[in-house]
Amino acid sequence: MKRRPWSLVILSLFHLLAPVGNIAMNSWLMKISFVNYLVLMWTSENWGRSLFFILIPILSAYCIYSFKKWSYHFYVVLMFSSCIYSFFSRAGYSGELSLVILISFYVLNAAIVGYFMVPSIREIYFNPRLRWWESKPRYAVDFKAEVFQNQKKILAQIKNISEGGFFVEFNEIIHPQQPLVVHFQEQEKQYTINCLPVFQSPRLAFGYGLKIIEEDQQRKKEFHKLVSQYKSHHKLESRLTFTEEDTFVFWLKNLFKAAAWLPRNQR
Repeated sequence: MKRRPWSLVILSLFHLLAPVGNIAMNSWLMKISFVNYLVLMWTSENWGRSLFFILIPILSAYCIYSFKKWSYHFYVVLMFSSCIYSFFSRAGYSGELSLVILISFYVLNAAIVGYFMVPSIREIYFNPRLRWWESKPRYAVDFKAEVFQNQKKILAQIKNISEGGFFVEFNEIIHPQQPLVVHFQEQEKQYTINCLPVFQSPRLAFGYGLKIIEEDQQRKKEFHKLVSQYKSHHKLESRLTFTEEDTFVFWLKNLFKAAAWLPRNQR
């Protein structure tokens, strides 16, 4: 994915604005004005409860938008905490209307948490390789290279580069997670850099993503200079550029299609 999924961005925004909705609903239930309820919230007997209902949605929004493994777990804990606290805090309410609202609140929370349990959504938080927006920009190239792994020479073609590594197509299968040395020439300058294969392309049997693990600072500096030259020419790798399908307008037009709520690569 080239950007954060719009469905999760919108959900994080809803959570961020939830305190306003909570205040409006509670003021309506208590039949007092919005402003008077705000004043009532921060009286000595209510400020602790009020702080909880304001912080929980804001923290939840941050967890959704962070897209980290820890934020996923923390978000689930926050949602369950919100349900439990809401149950006890509203236990004193009576009347059919409050019961309907309370049940609706639980159903909505269950639906949102259930959405985060969908494997394709959960994987975004647990698999950093799916979060392309966090990656260094990749630039399209076409270098011939010689790769040495376990003293074996392998011919390869470098298809894109970034400050953190390469995407390389080999002439044969290599050993994953085993260090290798990449040697290539560009603009009459020789480059040699140590790398580690970190993933294999699902589309190309011999295509691998390599992470730079070079410790020689001079080699790293020379390579970064090369990447900077491609950056200045805006030769961004095509699959990482934004298209119409990445826009909010496109997502909005397809809002009621089930696929709109899935990451683009899972549709």
